Amino acid sequence: MGVRLTEADLKRLQRGACPPRKPAALVAPASALRLEVVVPVRVVSEANVRCHWAARHRRFKAQAGAVFAALVAASGVASGPDLLRGRVLRILLTRLGGRGLDSDNLAGAFKGCRDVVAQFLGRDDGDPQLTWDYSQEPGKLAGVRIVLETKGGGS
Repeated sequence: MGVRLTEADLKRLQRGACPPRKPAALVAPASALRLEVVVPVRVVSEANVRCHWAARHRRFKAQAGAVFAALVAASGVASGPDLLRGRVLRILLTRLGGRGLDSDNLAGAFKGCRDVVAQFLGRDDGDPQLTWDYSQEPGKLAGVRIVLETKGGGS
């Protein structure tokens, strides 16, 4: 069960209602693709958080809006199916800030972000063209770095 954005949400985000605070970079030569976005959202271990379902939904909706807006701003397109064009993409989600999480909690914390990135690309998050990797950089500043790159390529 992922967070789905309504048509009204998508239109609002495309108008720039929720722009990212940090600039993103897009480098897309003909054969390679690398898209890097830093989104100022906080991801928490969903397995260990005890809260009301509505608070969890609001947190996922806020993450979804910020991630989608950052991807649109970085790529210059309203949706990303054209970015795939038969490529196999490696998607690296890096949690910035906070204390370190173990690997299963780290993957669970990124569930909302993962769903939105897959939605932006027009694919299911279990699609074999998408490879998901997770990392973290503990520190004081909170955020998420999303890197989309062709598998085996990049910097």
